[in-house]
Amino acid sequence: MATPANGVEAEVVLFESLAALRAAPDDSLRGKITYVGHAMKRTQDGSSYGHFVRLRSAGAVEAGRRGAIATLIRSIGTDSHRMPHTGNMSYSSDVTPIPIAALSNPDADQLERMAQRGQRISIKLTLTPSYTGVVESGNVVAELPGSDLADELVIIGGHLDSWDLGTNAIDDGAGVAITMEVLRRIKEAGLKPRRTIRLVLWGSEEVGLLGGYAYADKHKDTLRNHVIGTESDFGAGRIWKITRNINEQAKPVADKIAELVEPLGIAPGSNSARSSGPDLSPMNAQGFPGFRFVQDGSDYFDLHHTPDDTLDKIDPAAMDQNVAAYLVFVWMAANSNVSDWGWPAEQ
Repeated sequence: MATPANGVEAEVVLFESLAALRAAPDDSLRGKITYVGHAMKRTQDGSSYGHFVRLRSAGAVEAGRRGAIATLIRSIGTDSHRMPHTGNMSYSSDVTPIPIAALSNPDADQLERMAQRGQRISIKLTLTPSYTGVVESGNVVAELPGSDLADELVIIGGHLDSWDLGTNAIDDGAGVAITMEVLRRIKEAGLKPRRTIRLVLWGSEEVGLLGGYAYADKHKDTLRNHVIGTESDFGAGRIWKITRNINEQAKPVADKIAELVEPLGIAPGSNSARSSGPDLSPMNAQGFPGFRFVQDGSDYFDLHHTPDDTLDKIDPAAMDQNVAAYLVFVWMAANSNVSDWGWPAEQ
């Protein structure tokens, strides 16, 4: 949401976390601008993002509920550059929408230091976003047809859209390139899989997994033809772990995949994660078995949704390692004798 053309100016009230903001009394921020910080740290698997990103989605709602006229949040990232991130956020129908913006980590540090000195802080904020309304997007689908099990599908892919601050190199140009290269190499080698290998490049992931939901809905009557699949959507770092959620029947195949990719530095993980990637999560929610290659995301949130998401951050050797792992997965899954990797029993 944009501010008025001449901006808004008010005293800033600082909170160290979303929890602290939620603890503020109703109407206690009338006419104020809020600033909300967080303590997100870098992790190899990016696990801290899922918790702290709630500030981006709920910050304006909670501040507006208490009477604030605008809100700033500490950028949801781990970098030290003066380039705040962007991303999806939401409003609530029972709260008047207010403008919200991210403040880069160095600038957030400075604001917090000023507050610690007991200074009264006032900020003028001018934001100029616009809402273009509902527009049409789409998924791009390509496949290598199978032979005797052509009606059964193995899925790989990434998502096409990105935020306009960067160039989509790590999110998710890398995932698109990795999975497209897998199909290219199989086709170039003249190999014929038993099952159809389908590449899906999902649209509108960043604004709510819309391409993933549309795909699941379009294929709702044949979802169980999708044997297994995985998405590459966590940058271009090296894969270091496999997670999955499969049945006993499929474990020998998955274990063989793990054995074959072990020389690439990839270790097997738990069998309790029903995740195949963001755009496949609508299918996972309906019982689609989980399988995912987990990439090293130690620096992912230094770049994620910022102007630093550029091609120079890509390590070609790491991309090659990803392609090799996906080739093993796809070929083993498409040609195994296992057709049920863990769909729940039909009611």
